Amino acid sequence: MKYTYSIVEAAAHWAGVEFEGIQARMNAADNEEIEKKYLDDQRAASVQYFKDVDEWFEQTAACSQCEQTAKCPDWELLIYEGDEVLRLNCPQNFRSPPQKELPPPRVVQKQKWNRRLLPHAGEFKEIPAFEERLLWLQTALSRGDLDGTQETVLAYDLREWMKKHFPGDQPGFLFPNENQVPQINRAESSSVHQPQNIQGAQEAGLTKREQQIRAIEAVADLLGYERQQVPDGGKAVIRERCLSEYGHLFGGGKDPFLDAWKEASKTDRVVMFNRDKFSGR
Repeated sequence: MKYTYSIVEAAAHWAGVEFEGIQARMNAADNEEIEKKYLDDQRAASVQYFKDVDEWFEQTAACSQCEQTAKCPDWELLIYEGDEVLRLNCPQNFRSPPQKELPPPRVVQKQKWNRRLLPHAGEFKEIPAFEERLLWLQTALSRGDLDGTQETVLAYDLREWMKKHFPGDQPGFLFPNENQVPQINRAESSSVHQPQNIQGAQEAGLTKREQQIRAIEAVADLLGYERQQVPDGGKAVIRERCLSEYGHLFGGGKDPFLDAWKEASKTDRVVMFNRDKFSGR
């Protein structure tokens, strides 16, 4: 447990989604917007530069044929709306003499990236639990019910606020002792409390991959997820439970959980609800 949280981080943990994924998506969107604006500004500067060059050639040609060219620059003092202004005494009404050389190209500066504290409205509309909890936290800060800022809220203040306003909700990132994962795979547990597929996973003859997949299915059932409709953020929650409950199955290699999940998803045994959207099916 941390000492302080941003409200975006707190909302993500509370909703059971990965904060790193939320922040990475916000950063990517901002960088994409900066690149788009930079390219647009470059195109606009290029168009304006060609206009500047055309005007330079036009004025240079006109001034070369003007009888008063030898007198340029010849400025006269005028009174305009009570103010004194200098104006080029030019019969062709040019505001200044032409430069001796072509105008230089316009320089475009790329906007500096700064980390954004809050998502835009509706930016994560496909994760309603996250947006809902973020709105609750923003409202609590604005009303003075919760001390802190959008960037920093003490974990203590978050816990006290949740105890008062959400007494039945104790997310593990704030209440680790009150929200310990039940040990569903202990020898002393009654078989009536063990999902059937976990009992099967303990049978002889099953490959380790099959045991891993059955453990994933069991945790999904325990969390109340439909296996073919696992919600956004559910995969991370299932992974955390699997590593906690079945470390003997998921403790080796780079990440056996991801390999097992990929195999289970490929055979439609465990499926994210938005898989078709991102797979292009």
